[in-house]
Amino acid sequence: MTVYRSVKQRLCGFFINRGIWLLLGLGCLLAIPGVGCAETVRDEFNQISYANNDGSQNWTNDWQEIGEKDGATGGQVRVMVDGSTSYVLRLQHRRGIERRADLADATAATLNFSYRRSSLDNSSDYVTVEVSGDGGGSWAELDRFSGPNDDSSYRLASYDISAYATAGTRIRFAGSPNMNDNDRVYFDNVEIDYTVTPTAQLVAYYPLEGDVADVSGNGHNGTNQKTVGYGRGKVCDGFVADGGGYLVVPDHPDFDIADELTVMAWLRPDSLSVPGHDRLYSFLSKDTNYEVHVLNNGAIMWWWGGAALRPLLVWCR
Repeated sequence: MTVYRSVKQRLCGFFINRGIWLLLGLGCLLAIPGVGCAETVRDEFNQISYANNDGSQNWTNDWQEIGEKDGATGGQVRVMVDGSTSYVLRLQHRRGIERRADLADATAATLNFSYRRSSLDNSSDYVTVEVSGDGGGSWAELDRFSGPNDDSSYRLASYDISAYATAGTRIRFAGSPNMNDNDRVYFDNVEIDYTVTPTAQLVAYYPLEGDVADVSGNGHNGTNQKTVGYGRGKVCDGFVADGGGYLVVPDHPDFDIADELTVMAWLRPDSLSVPGHDRLYSFLSKDTNYEVHVLNNGAIMWWWGGAALRPLLVWCR
């Protein structure tokens, strides 16, 4: 990538990014948009505990019982073996249980789990699955598992809870008032699968404070070519190229931006006439990908389009 002058110009605070506007107020910055990351909070109930964390992220708290407080090892709500399978969560009688997750950065969220009904006599015997987006202040019923049917094996359930994705998202399972000690529903592999907001990935950052050092940590350092000066620009530090001076950054695949691209700069042309350069004066160029230049009539152009006339000796952005 080359940032250069074929005419005397001053450049301040320009950056390039893909799709997402970023302005740090200094020098030159190059970034690409991040990819939305899939995360999970999950409890597989592999141990007799209400504190299991089996996802990529942790739940905000442990499971909290509703209607009793005797923990995961006893009572109407507990973690236990269901037949010959591994540990699961059992809920019976008029009891419930809930857990909280921080989904503040989620753009989409899905609640998944498996369940099995046992000895539910009629439709008044049921367990509801509910979600809250305000920390438990209000609840929305997603489904209810009722009688008189029993399940010989575990069934899968999945619900879109994106509308309730907040820092205080809670889910709960609650038994109906008519359930007794023999009415049971078992749950396993309770998971919230969510996608977090993508963030920009910094490729290069040049403060232009006397050199072309890349302070992003990626090592894309540049060099001065011919006469280049540094100093204060319009709103930040920048550099001045008088005539043929320019900056060069070695090419790298990181700079091959093929899709969405934004270039922003403060620019002040002092002259639009240099011997041997009678039409085109570039201030950013990567020959096969992108170029921003000034024409001798004062038009600033992105590649070969988007011209806008600007006067001499005036900062423009």
